[in-house]
Amino acid sequence: MSIEAKRLLWGGMILTSLVGLVLTWGCQPAASGGDGGGDGDGQPVDACEGIICDDGQTCNPQTGVCEPTEDGAEGEGEGEGEGEGEGEGEGEGEGEGEGEGEGEGEAEGSLIQQAAARARALDPGAIVIQASGVNGTEQDDDGSKTVAWEFVAVNPDAPQNTLFLSFDGQEWGEDQVASVLIGVVYHDMLEVEMSETQARELLAEGGLASDFLGWSLYAPLHPDFPNPLYAFNYGDRTATVDTTTEDVDTGEVTSDDGSSDEPPLMAPPSEDSVSLQYIHEATAEIQQVDPNAIIIWAGGRNGDGADLMTPGDTNVWDCHAVAVNENEVPAWSLTYDGQWSIGDLPFPPMGEEFIDLTTLEMDVVEAWGLAVDAGFEPPFAWWTVFKALNPGVAHPMYVFSSAAGYVLVDTVTGEVVLE
Repeated sequence: MSIEAKRLLWGGMILTSLVGLVLTWGCQPAASGGDGGGDGDGQPVDACEGIICDDGQTCNPQTGVCEPTEDGAEGEGEGEGEGEGEGEGEGEGEGEGEGEGEGEGEAEGSLIQQAAARARALDPGAIVIQASGVNGTEQDDDGSKTVAWEFVAVNPDAPQNTLFLSFDGQEWGEDQVASVLIGVVYHDMLEVEMSETQARELLAEGGLASDFLGWSLYAPLHPDFPNPLYAFNYGDRTATVDTTTEDVDTGEVTSDDGSSDEPPLMAPPSEDSVSLQYIHEATAEIQQVDPNAIIIWAGGRNGDGADLMTPGDTNVWDCHAVAVNENEVPAWSLTYDGQWSIGDLPFPPMGEEFIDLTTLEMDVVEAWGLAVDAGFEPPFAWWTVFKALNPGVAHPMYVFSSAAGYVLVDTVTGEVVLE
């Protein structure tokens, strides 16, 4: 896809961070729920919860023991039915009818169902809106494989708490954070029929290697991308697979003449900088922790919660940082409110491409002016800048939260759109 074609699509989704994950400013731990061993109807989750059997084996829901799969029962409990967490009867019924057709490669599908069941045990109205996996160095017959999973869940009708669930292949972890996610599509990932295995196969058919850092399943916040996507993060680019059309975008950004799109040169902060200066300062801070670390997301707000009438009203800055090291990808959050504080993130940010924001040339002051010139007047609740994890978004973008919606400003072209 050419640069110009991509620019028509540029105003991408704001699946912002956790991984931050998404914008969870002012997060305070909420009261933790229990073990999560039940489904939305209060029924106990079966004994197979969290158990992944080897090929040719099926977990016995009464004993939790992996047993040889009987002939003709290949898809039982693994089909695209409501699954283990929602009702054994429905899951087995459709699994038996469809056999290997939809049960194939559904390990993470089962995990999404289990994550949903655990989320509903904490909040009966919760749905899983995002899933992600860490691509491990371990190999199976088909290449790399996921070694750890993370899930984000929220109740769309009462989104005051965000639920984070993790699975390391053996044990589940759960956490609740008292914060509303900003700029996120509340799409129930149980409605997605494509499995991670199928997405990996389509990726391979597109000529892409399996050495990506990790993957995410989410619904982009942009009308040009109406379907949930699997996004595979290679660090320097992102490839996506549309879960409905099966279209694969390799993430290559090329000019019409076939040449690569060169990144902007590093721009030192100016005297009137409200964003670039702090991105550079944050980089210096985090590189004292890890010399390989880079800032991949930054945002500004008023610490007392008031709206911003000018860029200069910003008095608290938040950043996300990662370091792509040989055997790990550590991640951190940084906050400046007069002094810098650094905290570890449980896993790398979702929805954010690993691009060094010190390469930005546009300060939020300029982006603010472009938004106002395009007819979008303050107040703005907050601003952020990052490169969305979507190959259809060609450049990093500033995002301003307004009463009318999200105002997006392309940091390279200066284009302004309202989401």
